[in-house]
Amino acid sequence: MLTPYDQFRITIAATNILSALPASATCVDVAGSPFFLLEGQPPVPLEPAFEDYVFMLYDTCDAVGLQGGECLYPTLMGDIGFNAVAVPCPPDWQVIIYDRRLSSIIGGGGAGNVIAHELGHIRCGHLTRDAVTPGEARVEELEADAFAGASMQLRGFPRDMFEDVLPILSEQPSLSHPAKDERLVALEKGYDDPEGYLCRR
Repeated sequence: MLTPYDQFRITIAATNILSALPASATCVDVAGSPFFLLEGQPPVPLEPAFEDYVFMLYDTCDAVGLQGGECLYPTLMGDIGFNAVAVPCPPDWQVIIYDRRLSSIIGGGGAGNVIAHELGHIRCGHLTRDAVTPGEARVEELEADAFAGASMQLRGFPRDMFEDVLPILSEQPSLSHPAKDERLVALEKGYDDPEGYLCRR
């Protein structure tokens, strides 16, 4: 059971980290075991995500109309600083990594939203682009937020469920992420017009 101090410390850490994840994040396979790499940090071992997180991904894929081989994105978990990220994992995988400690802050609905956001990064082609400018990175974040909003509407979640993720969004913009208010607008745009924000290929 988390104490109020632990909850506060975790929330601050999550806000700081989620607001500025460098583009140098990636996944590597070492002797058959995946690791998360972030420039300047020690490698973090990863393991398959618990079933509930995998099902969140599958439910999102079903809701947005992805079928069969269109949703083959391994879902992993590891202690990546109360964060979630979609990254390339050589030789040719795109994976979603979720730090399950986030769920103590945002709950199940929030976790579903975060995983949908990471799926949005993949489906909108963000992992295949060359290095982007800070401005382009913020646009990509808003695109992934709108995708998440659209998927949440298609899954039948109420509009007010976005409140679950607000505690981990930064009030101020960073080099890579817009501010909380702008991100909430993107989530709501996707929710209100799901077909317009699903990055159909």
